[in-house]
Amino acid sequence: MVSGGRTVRRSRLGAALAGLVLALGAPVASAAPFAYVANLNSSSVSQFDAGAGPLAPLTPPTIGAGEFPQDVAVSPDGASVYVANASNVLSANTVAQFSIAANGSLVPKSPPSVPAGNTPTRIAVRPDGASLYVTNTLEGTVSQYSVTTGSTLVPKAPPTVAAGIQPGGIAITPEGSSVYLADAVGQTVLQYSVGAGGALSPKTPAAVVTGAGPLRVAVSPDGGSVYVTNYTAGTVSQYSVGAGGALVAKVPATVSLGRGAFDVVVSPDGRNAYVTNAEQGTVTQYARAADGRLVPLSPAAVTAGPGAEDVVVSPDGRFVYVANSSGASVSQYARSQSGPLTPLTPATVATGRTPFAIAITPSPAGPATKEQCKDGGWRRFGTFRNQGDCVSSVATRGGRPPNAAGG
Repeated sequence: MVSGGRTVRRSRLGAALAGLVLALGAPVASAAPFAYVANLNSSSVSQFDAGAGPLAPLTPPTIGAGEFPQDVAVSPDGASVYVANASNVLSANTVAQFSIAANGSLVPKSPPSVPAGNTPTRIAVRPDGASLYVTNTLEGTVSQYSVTTGSTLVPKAPPTVAAGIQPGGIAITPEGSSVYLADAVGQTVLQYSVGAGGALSPKTPAAVVTGAGPLRVAVSPDGGSVYVTNYTAGTVSQYSVGAGGALVAKVPATVSLGRGAFDVVVSPDGRNAYVTNAEQGTVTQYARAADGRLVPLSPAAVTAGPGAEDVVVSPDGRFVYVANSSGASVSQYARSQSGPLTPLTPATVATGRTPFAIAITPSPAGPATKEQCKDGGWRRFGTFRNQGDCVSSVATRGGRPPNAAGG
């Protein structure tokens, strides 16, 4: 964190658990995907073309955000980007909002930002694109916004809901009916139902137990499983999604991995999960069993950069990217059909200082014609296994991928 021209150093564990105290447009039709990286100590967002796999900086390579950007999220239609700025001045805690231009570069909306709570940390956008949620780590709340025409944010009524002691990671089920977030101090996962207009209300029970220091949450593409990284415990808690969206621990309830379990992501086809280990600078890689349990791959982990934290998978499932907060870089990998990762060339690309989060634009909702499935085009839609699946989807499901919400 930078304050008054001085760089303030703190342990990654303290930063993680404390949450690092402190334009109008239509959906883009282009050779996307594009990737965006929130640079905490540069107060900027790096922007890349990810269409070829290896990241290529856009022009300009960065754009200013607010102070201390901690997270970045892309709207489901691929037209907007939102950034959580956790300033050390309470009145300056904001969510910056951008439109995505045709070449992938970000353009501030009007207004360029909206107020958030104390230390906004993580962002999640509902799959229908109509609601956005932000965890406020040092306030113990979630800010909830409606997404208006032009994709600008307006606080709902009420503007916040209670969210434990120190909420961090947040995730939403594919159909948009349930929200889960990690409470690092409470050592629980809070669970909410999404009501009329996107407003959150606690489920019964309101929380389930995790391991020590839960940080991030991921939901599988089929909506049947939820995974939570436990930073202090060095484990991942794994749950099945039961009746009404309530979480039920799988057997076993946790899997062990390296020190500093930070972020978790599930591949678009649902076959694999990847977990960053911030203290070891690695990515642990898993296959997912039929019931959603995590099973280690061989090798169990691959090398990333120092401070490996945020991780995303490209919408076609072929590439994985990891933000290395201590390395001012993003590690980039090719993902094989069976799941293991192989470093790309180059293995890393440079970012601003302290890249703390990464997001990538989604695939189109689904192919509109059978021709879009040919010549490898099926890979653009993320969850199809081959051209035949894609063609069948056009004929029987209106172009929706197999794991799309609503089916």
